[in-house]
Amino acid sequence: MRKWTVMLIPHDRGTTRSLNLHALQLWVVAALFVGLSFMAAFLFRRHQILSRRVADLRTLNLHLEERLGARLASDVFAPKDGSDEAAAEVEQMRADFETSKDVMAAELTRVYDLENEVRQVYGLPPRVPPAELGLGGGGKGGPPGELDSAPDSAREVGSPAHAIYGLWRPSADLIIKEARIRAGSLTELLAAMEVRREGLERTPSIWPINHPERRITSPFGRRRDPFNRAKWDSHNGTDIGAPYGSSVMATAKGEVVSSRWESYYGNIVKIDHGNGIETWYAHLSKRLVREGERVERGHVVGKLGGSGRVTGPHLHYEVRVNGKPVDVEERYLGN
Repeated sequence: MRKWTVMLIPHDRGTTRSLNLHALQLWVVAALFVGLSFMAAFLFRRHQILSRRVADLRTLNLHLEERLGARLASDVFAPKDGSDEAAAEVEQMRADFETSKDVMAAELTRVYDLENEVRQVYGLPPRVPPAELGLGGGGKGGPPGELDSAPDSAREVGSPAHAIYGLWRPSADLIIKEARIRAGSLTELLAAMEVRREGLERTPSIWPINHPERRITSPFGRRRDPFNRAKWDSHNGTDIGAPYGSSVMATAKGEVVSSRWESYYGNIVKIDHGNGIETWYAHLSKRLVREGERVERGHVVGKLGGSGRVTGPHLHYEVRVNGKPVDVEERYLGN
């Protein structure tokens, strides 16, 4: 089974780390990522529905209080015969309201538990409420701050992880507070998932040629000089053979930093994917993108050809990490 390699590239000049994975493992990770994305969207939608139901319950509570006040005021001058029935009706209405509140609290608690499970899978820390110190505990200090000028986001850093978790029959106000906390937490979770998705989209992970007759004609590393078999040289890329004019695709999301003619490479397109990763597509018969153009994975950037210093039509595919060529067949090319 062909292996995949995931490269962890630091922003500074630290050591690049590689993680070898089987194709089956990558499919499992991809399926898990898609499933969790749907789960996060489901939780966010569920939160919106619960928020509307909480607002309805709050309105109902105010309406009941108004009716109760009016009934009590009228009972002062009314005969006492129906007072027991009125009291029973009010108690029943309050019991129904409390039951609805309990259901809402249980649903929000379930959302909280599911959210923490998703955070564990993605390696994100759970939202923990700040610890409260008793008298004499810990210390405080520092220069005076400008609280009024601080942005709202800075003030919300210490927001609690939950408002009703573990409570028995919380109030309507606490349920509303919990719904708002869940909204902020789910928004944070979706943002973190988006960052990770962006990183995956910018990692070269497919063949640049999707043709049934594709084949590797010259691998990465030392090889005999194709123009002088008596000499050995270093090959910085992977040569892929396919029919002349086959479409050549970008292997990851990025920006075209060069689209021109170079003496040895002929027609060449270079794409910057961020984090120090570049992909080169050389010996093209035609270039279909311009410098500065943004491309997605699978975008056709040119046509296979035989321009430059070649013995025949093929694609020279090269991946550079921080300016250094790497073996794309082992690290990036899928099946």
